Amino acid sequence: MGYDIQMHKNGKILKVEQFKAGGMHSLEGTTKAEISITYNYAWFFYKFIDKEKGIRIIYKKTGKDAKNLLQKAIDELCTKGMGNGDDQTDNYWTPTPSNVTKVLKTLVRWCDQHPEGIFKGD
Repeated sequence: MGYDIQMHKNGKILKVEQFKAGGMHSLEGTTKAEISITYNYAWFFYKFIDKEKGIRIIYKKTGKDAKNLLQKAIDELCTKGMGNGDDQTDNYWTPTPSNVTKVLKTLVRWCDQHPEGIFKGD
């Protein structure tokens, strides 16, 4: 169980700069704007993004509209001394602030690349 998030435009998954993040990715990375995020990170999303919807608050939002929500969560994590990379692990599944921040930064890059793209999720 987790979050499968994509960014679409005109019904097609958008292309983004190559990245490696999320629970399932190829060794080389991918350029498709789709990511699988573990539910282990859910409490961060509910605490720092939206108390009721968590990360799902970005579903149906454009990159332009979602960016502020995502960036605010990153900034808050870093302001509290978390998410600065000190606790990033090789184990993606470990719910550390830095592991969460890495995923959020990937989504923010998508917002920058496609401000009119729409987030969708499963």
